Amino acid sequence: MAVALFFDSLAPLFPQIAKSYNISDGTFQAMLGASYVAFAFSQLISVFIINLVGPSRTSSLSCLYLGLAAILLCLIQNSHVFGAVLLSMFAINSMGSNATRVALRQATSDAAYKKIYAWATGAVEIKQIAMPLIAGALSAAFGWRVAMTALVTPVVVAGVSIELIDRRQPEKTVRAKTCVPDHSGWKTLLTMPAFVKPTLIAAAFQIAFSPLSARLPFLLANEARLTPTMVGLVLSASTSAVAGGLFVSGYLAPRWPGKALMQTGAMIMMAGAVTMLFGRMLGVCCAIAATIVVQAAFGFIIPPCSGDALSASEQHRITASAIFGFVQAIVAGLSIAIVGASGLAKTSAITILPAMAVATIVAIMAVIRD
Repeated sequence: MAVALFFDSLAPLFPQIAKSYNISDGTFQAMLGASYVAFAFSQLISVFIINLVGPSRTSSLSCLYLGLAAILLCLIQNSHVFGAVLLSMFAINSMGSNATRVALRQATSDAAYKKIYAWATGAVEIKQIAMPLIAGALSAAFGWRVAMTALVTPVVVAGVSIELIDRRQPEKTVRAKTCVPDHSGWKTLLTMPAFVKPTLIAAAFQIAFSPLSARLPFLLANEARLTPTMVGLVLSASTSAVAGGLFVSGYLAPRWPGKALMQTGAMIMMAGAVTMLFGRMLGVCCAIAATIVVQAAFGFIIPPCSGDALSASEQHRITASAIFGFVQAIVAGLSIAIVGASGLAKTSAITILPAMAVATIVAIMAVIRD
């Protein structure tokens, strides 16, 4: 939870960070895209790390590294070194996120996982409602370096706490949490429609969600010309929309099948697509509202897709989690990088992304049968 709050709180700082290193908006968004690609490939590498040291140790070491890297970001002056450190933070966080997801799924049933995943993520988003505003206010008052140092402190505390708890457990208990890997699991999972379908649906959602979310802080700061504090306030509103979707999804998860939740998410995205098309005529405020509507669909797409994808047998679960995370991150990263590097973020072409994502989701649901 602390790590999620940290990364989500960085968004209001991005415009100031980019200016301090003389990095253009498009280049910075492309840099974020590359970081997502690093996150993606680290999901695959994490299979071996988790099997080697266990989920708890992987999570704790990830938190501690993020703390050290964040402090380093505050000290360096070179933009290239900054990019390398930022990329490494996403890569290491990837391993910790997969470890956390595996630990939760191993401890719960399929329905309980979807509910807890949605509500836990919703709880993070609820706390995150105030975080962009706090981060923006800290950045405006003291600069982004002080803000980043304050935001990463809970991550370090969480890492130390997990490590201390983990060391108190007998080694055999820690090892027992991780199954012996089945190296044939990769091919097995990729032939299972029950795994492939939700994985591809979640990836299709990222086509719109990730570029629009990465663009939003820059849209607020540079096109709407809001102050850092106001940027944080609007981002808090978008976080509220995501949290609302997650809590509703978590409530409905034991009652509705995953397909119904995904269809609801697709309908919300379609509403965002229509709003965004109107934004071409009505201006930047409509584009901001459309982005928030698309973000609200997150809770109806990702938790049920994650739960269905991780319903594989226990011996395949770590691999399933890694592949699921890899596909989401690689699609998100490439989408952000392509949109940022090509300059599409500054053109009306970006308005078609939600419609593309919805069309892809509908096609996947129609073509792939469980």
